[in-house]
Amino acid sequence: MSENGAYVESRGAGPLMPAIVTRLIRRAAYGAAVIAVTVAAQSCSQLPKPDPEDPRFQESLAEQKRINRYFHDAVVPRLNTCWPKVQGTGTVEIGYTFEKNAQGDWGFRTLEVAKSSLPEGQDVVAANCMEQAVGGTSFPAEQRDEGETYLIRWDWPVPLPGDIKEQADRMFKDNGGGGTGCDGKGTAAKCFTCKGATQCLTVCVGYQTCDLISTSKETSCTSTKKCASGGPFGVIGGGAILY
Repeated sequence: MSENGAYVESRGAGPLMPAIVTRLIRRAAYGAAVIAVTVAAQSCSQLPKPDPEDPRFQESLAEQKRINRYFHDAVVPRLNTCWPKVQGTGTVEIGYTFEKNAQGDWGFRTLEVAKSSLPEGQDVVAANCMEQAVGGTSFPAEQRDEGETYLIRWDWPVPLPGDIKEQADRMFKDNGGGGTGCDGKGTAAKCFTCKGATQCLTVCVGYQTCDLISTSKETSCTSTKKCASGGPFGVIGGGAILY
């Protein structure tokens, strides 16, 4: 319970943070003690299939393609010099933090490996290669972009496919809804958004945080800081993924 008698439930999508719900209860108006209870995020397995014609689905699809145009234009060509040095076969999920720069664009700030199925130590090789490739790059911010930070969590394959251009072309022509996950290949959603005033949903494209605040009179929900999850060779699929 906060100083005004509110109960706060929040979700966060940091690069190394799994999808969790945290309920913070402050026991008195000026009390220092805080009780934190964590609960696993709701399963997406029983959620309805999204409607490809829904404007929210279309917005998520367009945002993923916007991000992938940046990656394929500015980053992938620079990966060619070091990504082949990453050993093994698998995927590495990288969380990128972008911030608004002096030009008003989304400039790369930092990255971290969130998850990897590569042999031990190869996630570090992949992260170093990616940092070299993404360093100093940016992509244009749009008028509708809110806030000053943007978290992007993208799943990259190791090795990169031999037909990168062909797969990228297919991805940009894809209308979404095929396969599963945030890239049509099973990648899990890692962002959040409000559903009305009473629920936080896990989504492919949304926000880094989602806070539910309940008082004796009402419940409200707020989402802040842009977030997107997906991969470089696919777009939002069907199945259990929300938008």
